[in-house]
Amino acid sequence: MKKTENIIIDCIQDYFNDELDDTPFDRNNLDAKLFGAGGPLDSMDLVVLLVQIEERIEEELGVEIVIASEKAMSRRTSPFVRVKYLIEFINKLINDKK
Repeated sequence: MKKTENIIIDCIQDYFNDELDDTPFDRNNLDAKLFGAGGPLDSMDLVVLLVQIEERIEEELGVEIVIASEKAMSRRTSPFVRVKYLIEFINKLINDKK
């Protein structure tokens, strides 16, 4: 699943570079906050980023997923809080499609 991880990290990096000019993103820090208290993304940023990730995964892996779902919202730990949680959640979505 390293390819999936790279796709997600590339999307986050691109989003930070394009939309959050003053916010650095360390692509090696999977524990980095994304959303919520102390995270750099607001709700609109998060929605746009998730759509970009969904589109890139479909383009590169041929798998159609929906990240922002009831399944995501009902988790005890939100998959949107940290990079590693998002990667784990998306990997699970992809594995469930197989």
